[in-house]
Amino acid sequence: MNRCGSLIVIFLVALAPRAGAEAPPTFLLQWGTVGGEVGSDPGQFWNPTGLTATSSDQIYVIEAQNNRLQKFTAQGVYITRWPATTLSDTLNGYFAAPDGIDLDAAGNVYVADTQNYRIQKFTASGGFLTTWGSQGSANGQFDDPYDVTVDGAGFVYVADANNHRVQKFNGSGTFVTTWGSAGSGNGQFGLPVAVDISPQTGDVFVSDFTGKRVQRFTSGGTFVEVFVPSGTGSGQTNGPWGLEFDASGNLYVVDRGAHRMLKFSASGTFLSSWGSFGTGSGQFHYPTGVTVDSADNVYVSDTFNRIQKFSYNTPVEPTTWGRLKRLFP
Repeated sequence: MNRCGSLIVIFLVALAPRAGAEAPPTFLLQWGTVGGEVGSDPGQFWNPTGLTATSSDQIYVIEAQNNRLQKFTAQGVYITRWPATTLSDTLNGYFAAPDGIDLDAAGNVYVADTQNYRIQKFTASGGFLTTWGSQGSANGQFDDPYDVTVDGAGFVYVADANNHRVQKFNGSGTFVTTWGSAGSGNGQFGLPVAVDISPQTGDVFVSDFTGKRVQRFTSGGTFVEVFVPSGTGSGQTNGPWGLEFDASGNLYVVDRGAHRMLKFSASGTFLSSWGSFGTGSGQFHYPTGVTVDSADNVYVSDTFNRIQKFSYNTPVEPTTWGRLKRLFP
């Protein structure tokens, strides 16, 4: 084989995906406040945090500083918001620095109303249904509930951050159980900030931001494993925040401490990562929330006051002799 042929073979090997890994998604679009500035008009953001996608691929976004929820199409077109004001308030239907959001099977919306120390539940159109919680450390009380998620049976799990625990309720807010305490041992937390449920096993995954790890539990709170360990290398996290499972059971982790996204298979195999610190397309500036729509498009919020959308379905040109001639004229 001549030297040119050897170079082509080496190049083809370099283009081939590594075993056990996959290519990261492609950046598609972004929306939010121009230039990263804060804004309070419809479609603008001031610290967007939690995200969730509906069954029809509409995207809900929670804003901590604007004290509201906004709803968009999958292309970032503004639909509606609630409440109408951005002022913080303790009245039902109003928020104080909300962080987390999720939907149940009926489309009802649950919001972690962080600085009001409560969970609020709404209809899909924003009608207030119920609320529960108050400031404290007793069962059913909260000290900065950062995130909320709902399992397939309608049970509600709350990341009760400054109480260093997870609490579980039924869909009406009746307390069921709790687990966790302050510490770095298995089943303990530094600052649990996000929670999500595996669609395959029903297990509960929790982001421990200051503990720099993601832990896995049964639905009753029994520790199973450290699913994502601390670190800055491949398959490690330097400060996890948002969590989201896709329909196949793959887990997406917002690695806020490293300004990147991580993806794992249902069995825990590290699949890919993407992103770096910055404000360009595909970069992240302290990312917080993540959600995945029915087509496996991934949406990520960050403090540059925007939502970015990524796709795994962008066609990739296969490596052919014609392509090689263009690459090596």
